[in-house]
Amino acid sequence: MGILSKAGFLKDLGELWEELRRGGQQDYWSFVRRGDFREVVKRAYGVSFMLSYGYAEASEENGRWSLRANEERKSRGESVSVAISLQKEGSDG
Repeated sequence: MGILSKAGFLKDLGELWEELRRGGQQDYWSFVRRGDFREVVKRAYGVSFMLSYGYAEASEENGRWSLRANEERKSRGESVSVAISLQKEGSDG
């Protein structure tokens, strides 16, 4: 994934948040699975960060997860952590 400076991470995160805001409510996997595996990991990490810190919301219906960006960061009274689980296609674990 590489190492990013704080400024680089915030720039990438801002671009991802803007992309989610422009697209409205979107299927989680359709939003995350773009580019090569490195890009998928980067996008999944960014989504996890946005969900954990109130920049986006996730909802589940019939086993499918969707994402929606919040227009502003929504403060949550307590800390929330969202884990990501990915498997590279063709790998055994």
